[in-house]
Amino acid sequence: MARIPAVKAQAHLSDGTLGVALFAVPAGLVIGAAVAERLVDRVGSARVAWAFGVGSCLVCVTPGFAKNLPELMKRLADAGARSIEARPAGAPRTGAPSPRQVRRLVIALGVLAICGLAGEGAIGDWSAVYLRDNLATSAGFAALGFAAFSVTMTIGRAVGDRLISRFGTVRLVRDCGLIAAAGLAAGLASGNSYAAVTGFAVFGAGMSVVVPQVFAAGGRANPARPGSGLARVVGLGYVGMTAGPAVIGAVASRVGLHLAFGIPVLLALWIAVAAPVLGGRAGTAYGRHMNDKEILERINGLIETEHELRSELAAGTLSSEQERERLRSAEEALDQCWDLLRQRRARREFGEDPEGAAARPSVEVEGYQQ
Repeated sequence: MARIPAVKAQAHLSDGTLGVALFAVPAGLVIGAAVAERLVDRVGSARVAWAFGVGSCLVCVTPGFAKNLPELMKRLADAGARSIEARPAGAPRTGAPSPRQVRRLVIALGVLAICGLAGEGAIGDWSAVYLRDNLATSAGFAALGFAAFSVTMTIGRAVGDRLISRFGTVRLVRDCGLIAAAGLAAGLASGNSYAAVTGFAVFGAGMSVVVPQVFAAGGRANPARPGSGLARVVGLGYVGMTAGPAVIGAVASRVGLHLAFGIPVLLALWIAVAAPVLGGRAGTAYGRHMNDKEILERINGLIETEHELRSELAAGTLSSEQERERLRSAEEALDQCWDLLRQRRARREFGEDPEGAAARPSVEVEGYQQ
């Protein structure tokens, strides 16, 4: 983002054509999400994340060499496609929820992703313009709005996992949505440049945990195809990143940027209202009504299946690729069974939701496995 003015001059672009060029980034992200959906389900998220991460490092410098609009758009799209995140989603491939459940959950998560990324995009594209044009600050000071937002968002994501472990996903996302909305609204209402920068910083802190948790929930939405749920939620989210700043610009042309910034405030409030959707997963229906004995019987059956697969492989009746795929499904189902036992024990011994339990014995699962 710091290099945008230099690239604009090098490629001889007007403000309008630069806006067109920047649309290539979210376009690449959406395409990358579609590709990642198939790759994650086929080879696993670890390999995809490694390959896309290396690719992102290689292509992020190429927009600086663009001499015209087509070159710039192609290289920005390449950078966007390779920067798509593929997060591990250790969900089972058996006991899958109904397609309707998955569809509803993915749509709900996609709306949250749209709100989160549209809010982030709004600050990235318009904070400096607001400080420069509406509050008459210097160009150097205007850059502090996005800088403050970025710093607090980075810090928030660094400590997010600890906060999730302590307070739980739903409570933290709900409270952070309220904090983000209140902080930005107060900063805008003050009419003071320093207060506005502070408002952007608070907004960044509040929004920091939202998108990672929404993407993670997308990966858990469909246990049979974790890459599919993740890709669709990410794709919807980047639609928000694309459309959000453009909508704010259109609204600003009619009522002014000061009032148009009320849109991110409303989006943060909706995140607070809709946060409970992060507390449910379509995939948790697997084994929910089984008791401990039934779960253990299921575990024994899965172990027998694993032995049979290895015997077929030794006899030459099963290819290594087939064996690996079916073994992975059996192992993931075993992991889910152990997790179900852990959750039941947590409820009995701690009387709370295991997702939000602050502390449990480290040998809990190992004890069941023994």
